[in-house]
Amino acid sequence: MTAATITQASYNPPQTIAGFASALAAALTTAGMGSPIDTWTASNGDLHNTFQITGSSAAKGTIFFDIWVTNNTSYQRQTISAIYDTWNTSTHVGTNASAAYSYSSLTQISITNNQPIVLTSINHPELKIVVVTQSGFGSYHFGLIRPLNIPSWWNEAVYPYFFMVNTTSGSSILSAFTTLAAALTPWNSAGYLSYMKDSSFLNPNPVTGKRSELPGLIMTTPSTNTGDAGKTSNDLVIVSAASCNMWDTFPVTPGVEEYTLLIPATSSAFAIRSI
Repeated sequence: MTAATITQASYNPPQTIAGFASALAAALTTAGMGSPIDTWTASNGDLHNTFQITGSSAAKGTIFFDIWVTNNTSYQRQTISAIYDTWNTSTHVGTNASAAYSYSSLTQISITNNQPIVLTSINHPELKIVVVTQSGFGSYHFGLIRPLNIPSWWNEAVYPYFFMVNTTSGSSILSAFTTLAAALTPWNSAGYLSYMKDSSFLNPNPVTGKRSELPGLIMTTPSTNTGDAGKTSNDLVIVSAASCNMWDTFPVTPGVEEYTLLIPATSSAFAIRSI
């Protein structure tokens, strides 16, 4: 079993769009994505950082993750991401893109409210994400999941096995993960994966007083309804986490085996081994 490395950094005022984009790129590097292979500015002024992530030596064992900060006229900014099958660093263009992901049309950070922007990196072989938080704006998750146990029928010579976070609102945070374009999925349908959980996973056990932890997330295919699409290792768990807060820890054996909650919880929730 492998514990995730959880690292917190703060981008403090005075702040700029370029400074935030740089801090976000650094946090993604800390989350295990390596250094950007392409740092560029779009014609509309949006600031991009593109990463190359390799999961295996298979023909489709590498993908490209592009994340950008909008340069709109408002003092408030959006962060948007997408994944690609290939990437051209000369033209800044990728192929077989996923749907671009942002939290609807709401702004995600401000560079003029004099509040620190906190970037928390989660680095694990299966999960590489950054959580962006700022007072008054909530929490926003960006990154990738690559479950350890790939189905035997999934051919990585044809279909990349990476999925991008695409939900960051309330209890739905980290509940869905976007695929690449339809041609690069076994279902020939662009969509998303989720994982099995149960609404009865809520409260502590009445005898032990501890919260139940269900190891290994079974990935499901709600956009195609075709069963499972693999499973994570036991480092990723579902916790009965009603009334818990993001970053709460759940010890199995204190100091030896502990899990950290990655979302604010109202029911069953996503946690990762942190010790």
